[in-house]
Amino acid sequence: MAKNDLKKLGRTDLLRLLLEAEEENDRLKEQVAELRAQLDDRSLRMENCGDLAAAALELNGVFSAAEEACRQYTENIRSRSADIEARCSRMERESAEKCRRMEQETEKRCRAMEEETAQKFRRILSEVRSKYDR
Repeated sequence: MAKNDLKKLGRTDLLRLLLEAEEENDRLKEQVAELRAQLDDRSLRMENCGDLAAAALELNGVFSAAEEACRQYTENIRSRSADIEARCSRMERESAEKCRRMEQETEKRCRAMEEETAQKFRRILSEVRSKYDR
């Protein structure tokens, strides 16, 4: 309202306007308080988002480290497995060669024993014939 309009009003009307202005002022103060609370809440949420983002990044770092450890472990297992396979192959070849040599030696001894047995048989046969002939 204009200043001249206020001069024309009576005391009751002025008091009523003052009362309405105070009520609106109180209502606006409440609204400001609510908006400040919302703003503080939003600021807190923004801070928490920052904290959550940092936590997520830290977790990503943990997960990355865990993935790297898993990769290294798997690589180590594969490497050891390859070493064990190579060692087993070598041992298998060595065992096969050792068996072959042992078979050859056994065959050689068997032939020698057969020859020795044959010689003993011939000698005994010869002795028996000579005794028989006498």
